[in-house]
Amino acid sequence: MRRAFSQRLSVCLLTLVLGGPLFAAKPVAAVSKATPSYLESRTVDGQLKRQTYVFMQGDRFEGASVDRTFERTTFREIAEYLAPKLTQQNYWPTPDLKDADLVLVVHWGVTQPRASLNDMTSRVDLGVPGTSQWGFAEESPGINPLGFEQRMYQLEDIAENDAQVIVGAGIARLLGYTETLNKLRQSVLYTDAQYTLENDMRTERYFIIVRAYDLHAATKRERHRPVWTVHLNTASPGNNFKTAMVAMSEAGAKLFGRNTDGVATIRTDAPKGHVEIHDLIIIGEAK
Repeated sequence: MRRAFSQRLSVCLLTLVLGGPLFAAKPVAAVSKATPSYLESRTVDGQLKRQTYVFMQGDRFEGASVDRTFERTTFREIAEYLAPKLTQQNYWPTPDLKDADLVLVVHWGVTQPRASLNDMTSRVDLGVPGTSQWGFAEESPGINPLGFEQRMYQLEDIAENDAQVIVGAGIARLLGYTETLNKLRQSVLYTDAQYTLENDMRTERYFIIVRAYDLHAATKRERHRPVWTVHLNTASPGNNFKTAMVAMSEAGAKLFGRNTDGVATIRTDAPKGHVEIHDLIIIGEAK
């Protein structure tokens, strides 16, 4: 476990500022949640507080069909697309683990459109047995580690707890739809919104999940509770993971560390072309 964790963390300490390629955008469904206490402390004098972070590799979910673009995409590439978008919310990567305010655990993959009975009937738990919906266990005293070795143990503890929440999750939880579907299914009317979300669960979707944990939290309970979570997904058919990754990171730019009202549909703009037509020049006549 410790060796695998070190391999995951080795990618996290890079300073990443890269741009993305041109793409033909498809709509992105997004769900963003942040705790009230985090939102309250997020601004200082009306400005977003600067926070530093390191990335941590989460779980990779394979789809049912062969997808070379997904198979060839590395965690580093995903981090490189997310990093410049995170700066728009004043989140900045740091190469020094001891100075990081947050650890961002990133999960990604392709849904397999075989929704379970729990998914389709909305009997979907947001956590794991014996925990709250945020996935933390009973409260116990903790410390705020400052040394590198102590911080490594802290990150390993976060990684193990985070994996319990994500591994084995149904499609609704991976896409972040559970809470919204629960509300929609309480109505006697079958709405377009409910149809759209359930249709998403029946088709293959690319997704990225980012879960942020506070490394300065004083207790184990607080360290195990993500201060914000973002779910991003877009259609897989007629798409490829490279372009989908650009669209999802672009859609997340305004959502990291914030709340959405249910599931938001975001249409990222395709790059605009520019054509200049000059004077006609005759270069010869065809025989």
